[in-house]
Amino acid sequence: MRRKKLIENLSILVIWLPSVFALGLWKRLPDQMPVHFNGRLVVDGWCPKPLAIFSLPIILTLAQLLIAYFIRHDPKNADIPEWINYAVMGILPVVSILVNFLMITSALEINISSIGLVLIDCVTGILLIVLGIILGVVGPNQVIGIRLPWTLNSSRNWRLTHRFGSKMYIVGGILLIVCGLLGVAGLTLFILLTVIILPCVYSYMLHKKGI
Repeated sequence: MRRKKLIENLSILVIWLPSVFALGLWKRLPDQMPVHFNGRLVVDGWCPKPLAIFSLPIILTLAQLLIAYFIRHDPKNADIPEWINYAVMGILPVVSILVNFLMITSALEINISSIGLVLIDCVTGILLIVLGIILGVVGPNQVIGIRLPWTLNSSRNWRLTHRFGSKMYIVGGILLIVCGLLGVAGLTLFILLTVIILPCVYSYMLHKKGI
């Protein structure tokens, strides 16, 4: 329990590190910060500097605390390897670092559009691969995994769905990394939607077959 609490606190600290870094650049940052980008990382949305710097870590911290609470209070969590819990707790800190990197570099008018696209695809791809590995080994629980009515009510549906989902996520992650390195744009959203939706459809088809 003490180790889990330490990992939780460290993850929240990492979520806030980019904001601390931004405070050191406060005078150099514009009053209006970029907060939204289109598919080619061109800024198309702004908001006041304090809101841009502090809103994201606050939201991510609340989400991280909620995830940690559910993990601690899930009666089936004892059967889940600890490394899976730690991997899940590491997702939002990575998101915080990536999003803040894009916001701060754009605010400082540093052109990182080409590198940024590669970075987003590669980081997202790595996250998908990690999630795919997790899906391949995680057992039924109330927090981690593809939690649908059919998977939660049938251990066989859970097992088959997560085996299929694991392959989809890993393949999708590899494709994203390859697209990023080769400079192939426009496929990120399609790949993400595919790896998320297809396992759900597959699970429902199993359910209709009585599994």
